[in-house]
Amino acid sequence: MSIISLINNDIANKANNYGRLNRFGMQNATQRLCSALFINRGADDPSGLGIGKGMASRIRGLRTANTNLQDTVNFLRLRDAAMQEVNDILLRLKELSVRASNEATLTDSDRKKMTGEAASLIQALDQINMETKFNELKVFGPSVTEIGAGNFGFYQGAIKTVSLDLKAIYDRTGQPVTLNFAWFEAGAEFPDANLLSPDGTEAFGWLYCPFNFGVPGTVESYASNDGVFVPQPAVNNGDPDDFGIGTMDSAASVQYDGWGQHLSATGDYYTEQFIIDDPAEGLWTIIVDNEGPTASSFAIFVNKPTEKPVEGRNVQLGPQNIKDVDTGQISLFEVDSIALGVTANFSNTSLAHNSLESISGAIDTLNTRRAEDGALMNRYLHTLEDNMAEIINIEAARSHIEDADMAMEITALTRSQVLAQSNASAAVQANASPSLVLDLLNQHSVGDDGPAVRS
Repeated sequence: MSIISLINNDIANKANNYGRLNRFGMQNATQRLCSALFINRGADDPSGLGIGKGMASRIRGLRTANTNLQDTVNFLRLRDAAMQEVNDILLRLKELSVRASNEATLTDSDRKKMTGEAASLIQALDQINMETKFNELKVFGPSVTEIGAGNFGFYQGAIKTVSLDLKAIYDRTGQPVTLNFAWFEAGAEFPDANLLSPDGTEAFGWLYCPFNFGVPGTVESYASNDGVFVPQPAVNNGDPDDFGIGTMDSAASVQYDGWGQHLSATGDYYTEQFIIDDPAEGLWTIIVDNEGPTASSFAIFVNKPTEKPVEGRNVQLGPQNIKDVDTGQISLFEVDSIALGVTANFSNTSLAHNSLESISGAIDTLNTRRAEDGALMNRYLHTLEDNMAEIINIEAARSHIEDADMAMEITALTRSQVLAQSNASAAVQANASPSLVLDLLNQHSVGDDGPAVRS
């Protein structure tokens, strides 16, 4: 070893450097053991950090999507439970309509009692449709009803009927009842809206009016047949009908506004409107007659302005925005008496038969809705399970990248501690090296006869 090396103390410098490296190793090992992470900063593994954080982002997105899915499934379960109750109401209405169709043994009083029970059931059905909510959102929303193609003639087209207790609505609001009809995808050949009184003797609209020469004058008819599509004067209580059969007594007044065309961001549509003041008790019958050759969809709004219903509400199923993969939709529909087309008027056998047919159709429609919701529920449950499987596997892959190998880190820490102790001992020896230089110098400057004396 040269004198210069001893003076510079290269051994001590190297010992100190190794000590620094050992301390750095202990710090890393201790940090990884405390955090259980291999990557605690970008410098630990830059590429691994990018991959791991990308995986973490997807995992968090999938977990949130699963929360959305579970909420959506609960929404559908609540709606299914409500539809089960509606189904029970419809089954009771069908029992009543079957019984009311038996002309041989029923009196007018019996029919009136059954119609009264039916009116109460329809109110319950409409309340379920209106009041069932999930997180303050209605589970049933405005929807349209399909009506088939007609044949250019009254009573020759596709006809749908529905019953509505206008008197109950009038008593609840204290205002005349407004029925707004909206026709979609029909062009100028839109269906025709008509009203039939609870006892089946008075009709409002064009279906029974003299404009339709093929219909005999057996029902009191109140409608304008002048061909001018503008609001018409109201028909008041006591006014004679168009056939001269009798006078109107089923309401204080009924006004029909002809028809109008409305502009919408999603397409034009046509409307008709009835305003009924103080309607008679019982179930009024709404008759929709499609006069044209084109099938159409329509909606009826009670005391509400017309609007084009939306198709449904979007559901986020995944962590990205890929259409039909990460997104879905819950369709909106209603299950009230209007949407299901429930007629429950038992004033005579003919109306009872019509009611039986309408209620059977309502049950079929409801079953279709429940089947669609059931299929959607199963799809979302499968998506939820698939998301969970992806979370588990991505989490495992991310763990291999980001998590610390505890056994390896304990071994590294122990090794660094042993090296640090050895280094401390070596540093002591290295720091003692300069004393050798001093001893050598002292020996060189002191002879056998004693220290040299300068003259």
